[in-house]
Amino acid sequence: MHEIPIIAWPLFAEQRMNAVLLTEDLKVALRPKANEKGLVDREEIAKVIKGLMVGEEGKKVHNRMKDLKIAADKAHIKHNKFNLYY
Repeated sequence: MHEIPIIAWPLFAEQRMNAVLLTEDLKVALRPKANEKGLVDREEIAKVIKGLMVGEEGKKVHNRMKDLKIAADKAHIKHNKFNLYY
């Protein structure tokens, strides 16, 4: 697992649910807002990318992703130790 923050931009199927999970529950992603027509315009895309790269919210998301990576690494190590006994 890498510590790369995500832009959650759902298109169809279960992607909306995944976007909510990543942005609201895990807080490891930013999500662009659609305009009144339901489309994400170029200004919004630029805003989200800039926010992720240099904004305060992007720093929070990046730090949260680091925390998640550490937790996943610890879980993986425990899982591998368990497998040594079987």
